[in-house]
Amino acid sequence: MADDVKDTGPQKFVGVICAAGALGTLAWVCAKIVLPVGTGGSIDRWQTAGTLGLLAIAVVIAFAVAALLRFALAPLIPSSPSPSNPAPASGDGDAGVRGKIGPMVLAIGSMAIVVLALALIISFAVLAYANSGQLTTKVDVLLTNVFTTVLPVVATWVGTVLAFYFGSENFRQAAESTQKALSGTLAPKKKITDVMIPYERVARLNAENEADAEESLTMLDVLHTLSAAAPRVIVFNPKTQTPIYVIRSTSPPMPANWVTPDYAPGEDLKKLIEADKDKKPPKLKVYLDVDKNRDDARKFEFIDENATPEAALDKMKKAGVDDLFVTKDGQKSSRVLGWLATADLLEN
Repeated sequence: MADDVKDTGPQKFVGVICAAGALGTLAWVCAKIVLPVGTGGSIDRWQTAGTLGLLAIAVVIAFAVAALLRFALAPLIPSSPSPSNPAPASGDGDAGVRGKIGPMVLAIGSMAIVVLALALIISFAVLAYANSGQLTTKVDVLLTNVFTTVLPVVATWVGTVLAFYFGSENFRQAAESTQKALSGTLAPKKKITDVMIPYERVARLNAENEADAEESLTMLDVLHTLSAAAPRVIVFNPKTQTPIYVIRSTSPPMPANWVTPDYAPGEDLKKLIEADKDKKPPKLKVYLDVDKNRDDARKFEFIDENATPEAALDKMKKAGVDDLFVTKDGQKSSRVLGWLATADLLEN
């Protein structure tokens, strides 16, 4: 708000000075020239051609003084655009041209109306001076004619200017709305490959098959792979690039006290290690044999790479799974291109 006041201050100051100068000049000219001519003891003196002509000249002088003051004080008006009224972007050249044409045409039209009115008054003054006996009593007719001549011009001009500004603004808004609607309709839809985590970035362990995974991988291998950014580990066959198990750190299915909040071995898991005669960590098989962990580790689905995130989320909800693997054709025997969980879809 402060910036707007600061920017418009010089403009208001210049406007006030110009208006005051014009009014003061008009008052001074009338006091020095026009009024003395019309002070002959009768109001008829105001109906003389000389008085009307001088009045017209006084108005012209007042306009000239206002124009000179405006020109002289123009450097006080900031030329740089304010934050509340920025200059049009270079790409919107037409809007900039329209913004300049409007005030210019309005100013020229207003001046033309004033000149027309003054021309009528001066013409009558000349005729009255040449035919003083016939026209001096028809000042009321003059004023009525000037009024009826200028008023339609003013009304037409104001209507044209308003139609230009409001009509062009409505057209601009309609064009922008149409463009937004078309851009929303024609914009390419997001694919599942835009939101999935690529295979290379998935937290994973390798095994040839289920039996190999259960006997070769230990729970410490799983814990070392887990992290805050990767709260689950996926066991892949590296040759076929297909998933075997999904091991989740959350409970369920992870047994209580097996994993600490910072993904270190919990107390119960340490006890299992201590109970082993060789102090070896338990195999992955021990985890899978707890409750329904084996079934849970196999709970995932596949989808093709051209699917949309909406279709993927719908499939996960219907299948009751939280893990989805993306392949070229959506088949589980195809190489995995990426993986994502329900949370990944809800974030996008």
